[in-house]
Amino acid sequence: MGSFVRHSAFVVVTGLLVAVTTGCSVTKPQVITTPDRAAAAQTEQPGADEEPLPRVLRGIGLSAAQRAELRQLRSEMKSRLEPVGDAAGEYGLALAKVARQCDSDGRALEDAASWVVVVGEDLRGSVLDAIDRVHRILTPAQRSAVAKRILSRQQERDSEQNTDEGARSIGGELDLSVGQLMSLLVRAQLLRSALEERLEPWKVKYKRALRAFPDADFAIRDHPIAQVPAAAIATRAVRDGVRMLLPILEPEQCVILADFIEEAVRKARDDER
Repeated sequence: MGSFVRHSAFVVVTGLLVAVTTGCSVTKPQVITTPDRAAAAQTEQPGADEEPLPRVLRGIGLSAAQRAELRQLRSEMKSRLEPVGDAAGEYGLALAKVARQCDSDGRALEDAASWVVVVGEDLRGSVLDAIDRVHRILTPAQRSAVAKRILSRQQERDSEQNTDEGARSIGGELDLSVGQLMSLLVRAQLLRSALEERLEPWKVKYKRALRAFPDADFAIRDHPIAQVPAAAIATRAVRDGVRMLLPILEPEQCVILADFIEEAVRKARDDER
């Protein structure tokens, strides 16, 4: 459900330093297990002028009418979520500014983070409405297939060992010394544990809602996950990541980090055009 209404600019900006605290893992491709896989792929192949639907919605036997409705919804949501992308972009630029100064205590970062949260909360109703619309568009069997796919992937993530790949990747970009990298790995593990502790209650609620998604009377507002403070959690994770990282950097490394963040923001904005 969440992947359908995800906004790429927001994900790029918040994901930059969340990678340090959560560890990066390679996303495995989702495999369609229906017997008529080839037929499903053929019937759901987008036209030349059609944007592909999210992977989780592919290969579940969507009709042409369903695909049209889902694409229309996706287009509407892309427009409605533009303020989130704008706010996330400003947050990214605030991150770059404090990084360039090697000082994460500036008020500008807090103000930008607060604005992302405000905008995110304003759009909560639209996101919840979109989830319910997806539910109405899909058949019971399709809803069940989607829920199982998402639950399966979530279970894979839960069982995966947290790695230091994210921290090491950032370390490589910034050319950290061995001592700096060791300090980063220790701090990242502490932040990772704190983030997982904050997320765990919401993960439980998320899975419960997914298990109920195939039901005919499903309504997302009936489930506690509808109140998840997603923007607040994400912005806090990034802020904590910045505050963890900057004290161990040299001034020239701070500049490299700032340039890296600004380039990520620029690319995200270009992708949204």
